[in-house]
Amino acid sequence: MSKIKADIAGLSAQIKTLRKEVKYCDGIAARSIPMREKIKVVKLEEKNNAKEKSKNEHKR
Repeated sequence: MSKIKADIAGLSAQIKTLRKEVKYCDGIAARSIPMREKIKVVKLEEKNNAKEKSKNEHKR
């Protein structure tokens, strides 16, 4: 009976660690969505700036 309790205690400790990892992963996943959107916006702005710069150079 005590072996079973020891096994349960060991498994509970492992589960606790894994739950923390899942919590961190969920946080990272939640933050990555807005970051992807910001990256898209920045890339689009850079592309537009490059086009604008190219047009301005041709006008000179």
